[in-house]
Amino acid sequence: MLKKIFYGIYTLSLKKSVDFLLSKTTVDEKIVKISKETGRRLKNMKEEIKDVGEAAKETFNQLDDIVDAAKGEKRKGRKPKKNKKS
Repeated sequence: MLKKIFYGIYTLSLKKSVDFLLSKTTVDEKIVKISKETGRRLKNMKEEIKDVGEAAKETFNQLDDIVDAAKGEKRKGRKPKKNKKS
C-alpha cells in the first residue's frame, strides 16, 4: 500500500515537472528549433551521401578503363583535337 502511494506521488510529480517544462515557451521554441535544425542537417547528409555514391561509381568505372589500358586496348571516348597551325 505504501509502495503504491509513493509510486503515485513520484509519477504525479514527474508528470507535473514535465508539463511545467513543456509549458514554458522558451523550451517549446528550443525544441522546435532543434527539430528543424536536425531535419535540415539530415537532408544535407542524404544529399552528400548520394554525391559520394555517385563519385564512387564513377571511380569504379574509371578503374575498368585502367584495366583495359593495361591490356592494351584502345582508349574509348572522344578523340583528341588536332591543333592546326596556319
